[in-house]
Amino acid sequence: ADGALSPRPRRTMGKGKKSKSGGPGPEVGECEAAVKAANEGHELVPVGEETLDAMEDRHRRERAAVEALCASLGQSKPEKDKRVRMMGWISQRQYEETRAWQDANEDGDEGGDASSDDDDDDDADAVDALAKEVAAKAAVADATVSENAPGQGGMTKAMKRRLKKEAEERERDARIEEEKANAGPSEREDEEKILRALLAPRGRAIAEIKADGHCMYRSVGHQLQVRGDGGAGVRGLATDHISLRRITAEALRADAWEYRPFAEEFAEETPAANEGWAKYCDDVEKTAAWGGQLELGALAKALRRSIVVFSARMPAVTMGEEFASEGGTPLLVCYQRHAFGLGEHYNSIVDV
Repeated sequence: ADGALSPRPRRTMGKGKKSKSGGPGPEVGECEAAVKAANEGHELVPVGEETLDAMEDRHRRERAAVEALCASLGQSKPEKDKRVRMMGWISQRQYEETRAWQDANEDGDEGGDASSDDDDDDDADAVDALAKEVAAKAAVADATVSENAPGQGGMTKAMKRRLKKEAEERERDARIEEEKANAGPSEREDEEKILRALLAPRGRAIAEIKADGHCMYRSVGHQLQVRGDGGAGVRGLATDHISLRRITAEALRADAWEYRPFAEEFAEETPAANEGWAKYCDDVEKTAAWGGQLELGALAKALRRSIVVFSARMPAVTMGEEFASEGGTPLLVCYQRHAFGLGEHYNSIVDV
């Protein structure tokens, strides 16, 4: 079916990274013992006979047991490598079990009613999502093993970097969701209520932007889409968040002393401050570091476009006000302090 996950090359269950003597590494036995201990007191049945919920519960127990085993290891390179192999082993094991469950349950009774068919579809969607998640974790672990063992595996450096980046983004998304829940509804809802009351009379509303560290750049990119790029495309300036990060960093580097005085740690010209500013600009360009007023001002200048920032408890602030007379419609974003516990967040503002 479209979007189906192709299974990874199969490994024999219970076999791990081989030792120099050709047998499985000792970590496999340790992992198997931890998994066995985690399942003590629980009735185990063949994978194909388990319910999806039961398999997910068992997988959570087993992974927690292996993670606890990994946490007991030290920080030497051999133990770090061992930790990676352990997590790769449990990820691969659970991925294969998930696919086996799907294979065993994909053929339902043809005489069932429509409700049963819907339930089967829901289970299939759930297990496919679970298989993809487990496979991604296994792929990241395998990529790390390959990095630690030059000459093994067929992954390119670009593939390893991409897998690592995807893993970091998944972890970041999980933290943001947790912080969103922990921030409490009161401050967040109060702030959104004030913003809605501020924007509604103007015939405007908030357009939600993904909270992934790129929100300021994504908000500006969204505005360029809905309000026109003002000739940015003609000047060769792409409007995706990666390109907007790049041109912001270039503006910060080109006119460093227009911005450095506003960043206390870089306000003086010393070797350490110069090196720190260079790294700061590199982070703006190449990482998911949050953008703020400094970056927004540089971006407004690079785009030659005024950007109006609305917030719940401060007057609207216009960055690049000198470009308003050039005819481009101002770009509208809103700053939210309490959207997430991890820090500030920017959303786009659209006309209703």
